[in-house]
Amino acid sequence: MADLSVNLCGIKLRNPTILASGVLGVSGDTMKRVYDIGAGAITLKSITNEARKGHPGPVMLATDHYFMNAVGLSGQGVEGVKDEVKILKDAGVPVIASVFAASFEECGDIAARFESYGVDAIELNISCPNLSAGEKFGVTIGTSCDLTAQNTAAVKKKTSIPLIVKLSPNVTDIVPIAKAAVDAGADMIAAVNTFGPGLKIDIEAARPVLSNKLGGVSGPGILPLALAIIWRLRQAIEVPIIAMGGITKYEDVIEMMMAGADAVAIGTGVYYSGIAIFRELNIGLSDWLDSHGYQSISEIKGLAQKA
Repeated sequence: MADLSVNLCGIKLRNPTILASGVLGVSGDTMKRVYDIGAGAITLKSITNEARKGHPGPVMLATDHYFMNAVGLSGQGVEGVKDEVKILKDAGVPVIASVFAASFEECGDIAARFESYGVDAIELNISCPNLSAGEKFGVTIGTSCDLTAQNTAAVKKKTSIPLIVKLSPNVTDIVPIAKAAVDAGADMIAAVNTFGPGLKIDIEAARPVLSNKLGGVSGPGILPLALAIIWRLRQAIEVPIIAMGGITKYEDVIEMMMAGADAVAIGTGVYYSGIAIFRELNIGLSDWLDSHGYQSISEIKGLAQKA
């Protein structure tokens, strides 16, 4: 049986699949079930200092080809997840804490709190596309090389565990932004967050389906776009890349890794297939690698770059 394990800056994962931020990332017991069924690591829902309500419902829409959400980064605040992190760490689960804040200094403080809780890595979310008007974090930062570098450096200054910077695809050129993050101290890059924002209209009600009207677009339809971004990033940077965007089948994981990803995060795939998707992905990966004569998943990383 092929070895599915990967190493991300010293963090050892039994397989390359990670629960993406914002998906079931609230309850420690629920997240542990995701790990038990097969995920290699868990990313918590993006958290700021204080609790946030997010947007009122409806906040999600699923179709056969795409998924839209405008949750609005709701959460219980950094203090509210301390016990949930303990549940996961007591069970030996690799945990990534996703953070955001209204200031760079506050981002660093929140990240430091999470490090004290025992998480394995920090994900800096600079790429949420569905915040309310006037909010200054999220994609506002992720569209600027300078702001990305400042935010990255502020978090890196106050933490010692690996830092992942999560990028937005909604930019003219993602490569300079990724390089700015790496030059400022990012240990890994996560790409990509949702595209958009997008819009869906209920033609019978003559109004947008989502209460926020606009929402981030994910799901199977964005896979080719996300895949091309991973391809370009791998040509430009050497740090590990966690790929996400439209992954619903084991073949999608293989494509992402052949494009140059080191691991993959599964988000809306959970909505389509439930948490069993992690078990199914790993079975599919193992069978495919065995049938093609590979001893480990690391052997396929970046293969398509050599074509």
